[in-house]
Parts: sequence; structure tokens; C-alpha cells
Amino acid sequence: MKNLLKAFIILSFSLTIAACNGGKASPLDSRHIALEWAEAELQWDGEQRMKLLTSEAKEKYRDSTHVKGEALNPDLTIENYEMTEWKINDSTYIYKIRYPDQKEIDTTWTKILKTDEGWRVSDIAYYYYEAKPLIKNIKPTTIKEMER
Repeated sequence: MKNLLKAFIILSFSLTIAACNGGKASPLDSRHIALEWAEAELQWDGEQRMKLLTSEAKEKYRDSTHVKGEALNPDLTIENYEMTEWKINDSTYIYKIRYPDQKEIDTTWTKILKTDEGWRVSDIAYYYYEAKPLIKNIKPTTIKEMER
């Protein structure tokens, strides 16, 4: 009986949290997507990249080798990194993720958009020069600093 009551309380609490959030993604989710994208870039994981793109980007790049195939370097992971966030508005965030311990790539810029499917990556390639006009008057937030 106690286990049934405990399960009911946990279920009620979970449903309350979900209802308060209104089923909408939070900024924390956009951070997770940005980090997943950076790791997919590092691993050269086309399948994972395709999953993370917006519908428009999926259509644009459906024939690209950048979004095809399993990870070429599945053992590479991002462990020591620095993540910086710029909130453009409630549905657009830009992230800079630095991970200098890696030899192939040391920085990833990513624009994350809120879509009907949740938070998604706007484009396969996103660069500082594209982000600069959007972030120039926005104070960055350091989400995680590198371990020294």
C-alpha cells in the first residue's frame, strides 16, 4: 500500500510540473541540444545531426553528406568545455561551445530555435560572423567554464 501511495504522489508531482510548463521546452533544453550538436559535429555523426535540425534545414540538406551515416568517431566526447549563451528572444538562442582538448574542432557556434518539434538546430554550418550582428548588444551568459 505504501508503494502504491508513493507511486501516486510521484505521478501527481510529475503531472503538476508538466502542467506548469505547459508542455513547452525550456531554455535548458536548448542548451542540451547545442551540446548534442557539438558532440555530433566532433564525431562526424550525420544521423544525429539530421535528428537535431529544424524541418527546413532537414529539407535543405537531405542530400548532403553532412547528415548521412553513423558517427565516424563515436569515441570522441566533449568533456572539458566552455559554453556561452546569448538569448536573442524566447525562441532563439545562440551558443558558443569551446573544447580545446580536441584536435579536429575546438569551437562550435550554434543557433537553436524553438519549433513545433521542440528545440532544433537552425543550420548545419553556423559561424561567428552570422551570430555577430544578433549578439552584439546582448550580454553573454557563461553556462559552463572549462576546467583548468
